[in-house]
Amino acid sequence: MTQAEEASAHLRCGIVDLAIVDVGAHGLRIAREAMTNDIPTILISGSPVILEIGAVGDVMRKPFSLTLLRANIEKVMSGRGRDGAAEAEQAMDQLAPMRMPSARSGSA
Repeated sequence: MTQAEEASAHLRCGIVDLAIVDVGAHGLRIAREAMTNDIPTILISGSPVILEIGAVGDVMRKPFSLTLLRANIEKVMSGRGRDGAAEAEQAMDQLAPMRMPSARSGSA
């Protein structure tokens, strides 16, 4: 099973509260599938061309800070009812141990 197939399967199971998707090879397809299933979606990309496409969801340009990611999570989750802020906080708690791309590392 490919990563795209695995992501798609998770989206169909109804266990995803928020999709943060790197635009990569299958990212736009996965993002569209998430939004079709009414799952808030944030796209990330290191490519300015993708940023110009927009209108698929919120797009963040790599590298970005955890502060900016938190703000975007809170923004997309705020429309999810009373639990939006709590869900955003849980998502950030899960992301906190992860290392985000930085300008110094050259990661995109």
